[in-house]
Amino acid sequence: MRNKITLLLILAQLAWSAALPAVADAAPKKSFMVSPAKLEIKAKPGAAQAKSVKVANQGSVPVNITTSIADYSIRPNNTFVFYQPGHQTYSSSKWVTIDQPAFTLAPGEAKMVKITMAVPSQVEVGGHYASVFFQTAGPKVAKTGVRIVARIGVLLLSTIGNAKDIIRDGYIKDFTTANPWWSRDAKPRLVFHNNGNVHLTLKGHVAFTDIFGRQVGRADFQDITLLPNTDRIMTTKWNGPWFGRLTATATTTYGPNLFTFDHTEKSQVVAFWIIPWQLILALSGAAVAVVLVKKLVRRHTYVSKHSPLGRHVVNA
Repeated sequence: MRNKITLLLILAQLAWSAALPAVADAAPKKSFMVSPAKLEIKAKPGAAQAKSVKVANQGSVPVNITTSIADYSIRPNNTFVFYQPGHQTYSSSKWVTIDQPAFTLAPGEAKMVKITMAVPSQVEVGGHYASVFFQTAGPKVAKTGVRIVARIGVLLLSTIGNAKDIIRDGYIKDFTTANPWWSRDAKPRLVFHNNGNVHLTLKGHVAFTDIFGRQVGRADFQDITLLPNTDRIMTTKWNGPWFGRLTATATTTYGPNLFTFDHTEKSQVVAFWIIPWQLILALSGAAVAVVLVKKLVRRHTYVSKHSPLGRHVVNA
């Protein structure tokens, strides 16, 4: 009887555990997306340009969307910082209007939202920047009164002026590999500086060669955008050979957008060693063990040959 009760309890627990995911999955889900994440805008002073983004409800409940506009900057470590409109000298936030600043999307519904930038007639030529946020607030958390706000930003990258007014220029400020000698994982780090008056779209890679000049590997950097007169750090990883002296050379290409890369910059050649201390320590330990075993064998053989018992056994 006791075994039957135990079995029933186990079966009940299993049934309850199996039911938990179904209960969680049945909870309403709030989710939305915005595409694209960047808008490239070209305009002249006194002109206006309009672009559209798609906002889609991917959840199972309606979402109320509100919008806001902000300035932003990008730190060298690739951290985005947002400010009130008009904070940055290259701000375009106050030029931006949204045709639907607030709206509701039913589950599965999508809407095209138009973003218009009206450029003043008196404005500095070059790059000007802003961000548009689409956000929705969740219910208040019990006992705290705090709401969780989900928001997605769209970057507005505008180029103001004629082609002769635009200075698109940049260079590799620094390139290193981060202490790879003790590991097979090489960690290249590149700092690129935008020396122009408009943003750059940058991509690049690192080529690794051995002592014979043969390319033995390659690692790509992630594509990034640099605002004017700023630095950004690019990092990547590469798993190299077990041992050896290698060289690394970084190549970067940049241009006005994701589809045009018309300038190339190469770094200085950086040499480094990969010396895996774990492997060397293991081999050294094995070598010491072999030497000790040989010494013990020789000593044992010597003692056997020169002891009375050993001679007695041999003479017998």
